[in-house]
Amino acid sequence: MPHLAPEHAAVAVRNDRLMRARNVSRNASLRASAPPFHSPLGATFPLHIGIFAMPATALFRGLSSRRFGLALALSAAVASAYTLDANAGAVIFNSLNPTSQTVALGVNDQGHLNTRDGNVVTNASATGIALNFGDAVSPDYRDATSPGCLCEGWGLAVTLNGGLGDRVSGFAGVDSGGIGGLTGGTFGATTTSATSLVSLFEEPRISITHEYGVSLAPNTFQGNVTIRNNSAETITDVVYRRAMDWDVPPTEFSEFVTHQGIEANLVARGGNVRFASDNGF
Repeated sequence: MPHLAPEHAAVAVRNDRLMRARNVSRNASLRASAPPFHSPLGATFPLHIGIFAMPATALFRGLSSRRFGLALALSAAVASAYTLDANAGAVIFNSLNPTSQTVALGVNDQGHLNTRDGNVVTNASATGIALNFGDAVSPDYRDATSPGCLCEGWGLAVTLNGGLGDRVSGFAGVDSGGIGGLTGGTFGATTTSATSLVSLFEEPRISITHEYGVSLAPNTFQGNVTIRNNSAETITDVVYRRAMDWDVPPTEFSEFVTHQGIEANLVARGGNVRFASDNGF
């Protein structure tokens, strides 16, 4: 059974090409489990989000952390961290230079996407994953997850006391369930990075960190998710889930979702992906 040992046990999930959304199915959901190993290091559960600069195409892609680590100064985001605020959020870009910015990512303070704070898109009321259809002089950012509803989010569930305790969970979304089971935390952002840290309400010693920044791949963002067990006990059946509702421009509400690399990474084949669906609802 997947578990995290005490003293900051760690897990890592790498999936090259998890799912692709392009003009034409609706929603996507990914659920992954921690593999059964112990480590004295911090828990790392990389989940990678990207959008490529191709008209009418959005991409949610797993990039191997060995090849595409966060190539940016996340320490700057941590240094500017502040206590979570109900209205906190940030829109980040893939370049410090405004004339070179082509994609934008909107992050809320609990680490989920689709933020209304600093919205830059023209086709919705919030920024999730957006591509600039215009140019540097007249930008026209259009979003692929916020039209229709703000239905992108994540959730974490674990079993306490070595599998003998309660099953506890926390989740964050805007329209897809709201925020529940979480407490405390910090959030910080720069032009090209955003970092969120929250904890489970029923077990605050279990923390979840989302770090978003610019990938080494062109026009792509990468998100790393870290689940950390700071308690003195082992937690079991660690499950992280991510879901989204794709509405990819310029033909929002008419797109499909295809999965790539899922079969090889399923739990039944020795991987860490427990479930994946093209219907996030």
